[in-house]
Amino acid sequence: VAASGDSGKEEPLIDEEAAESFGRRRLGTALDKWARLLFENADGNESGYLCPTEFNTLVEAFKRFLGGPLVRRLAMGDVSMDFTAVDRSIEGRVCVKEFCQWASSVESCIGRERCVSAACRVLGSREGEHRKTHRNVEFFTRYNWEASHSLLKVCLNTGSPVLLETVRRALDTKADPNASLCNQYHNGYTPLMCLAMTMPQTDGRQPAAAIEALIAAGADPFRESGPMPFGKWAPLRFAAFMQNPEVLNTLLKHINRD
Repeated sequence: VAASGDSGKEEPLIDEEAAESFGRRRLGTALDKWARLLFENADGNESGYLCPTEFNTLVEAFKRFLGGPLVRRLAMGDVSMDFTAVDRSIEGRVCVKEFCQWASSVESCIGRERCVSAACRVLGSREGEHRKTHRNVEFFTRYNWEASHSLLKVCLNTGSPVLLETVRRALDTKADPNASLCNQYHNGYTPLMCLAMTMPQTDGRQPAAAIEALIAAGADPFRESGPMPFGKWAPLRFAAFMQNPEVLNTLLKHINRD
């Protein structure tokens, strides 16, 4: 992912080489353990299983760092990246054995070193991001703190009659669509997560429209929160828990876009 900096050149939001370096430190010399470490990293609540959202979040990140040509090679080699194909037990969740079997088929198709490289970039992606923290808000460095803070604040108030208008205004004034809160109650919560927590009885039309505006501006629907007592959740997990129809259906549309 890249954005235009002040010089007019594309400014990357993440240093992929630095991310890979951080990831390789975590993996160490046991290169054959890349899949197990990815699984453990994605299993936020340490349940021993990946639910569909956890699996899809992980696979989307893995695909992003593999790059289009390798993803297409996997498709040509009949290696599915779909949750239902990996969930061989048809339990609605993927265990570490099923995940490692799938990873083995990926490795056979494109080679171990390519898999290790992409896996390490996933593992070190947060450390490789060009982000800073100011007054309990973390944001990418090219964006504006005040606008990002305003964006997060309004997204927590999903019943606001001016929600969509305020979201658009914040984005127009260089708010980071992937900014996140840094406190014990909302650790790593992004604007999408805040909107995903819309109560089921709340009119979801404005929150749903705000979600569309955020994703159009570059908000990542697969980005997870920081560690919480219940694990690390992506926006869809919050929406599935809250069950606001408009919000849930809007997020599902973007999660299932492929």
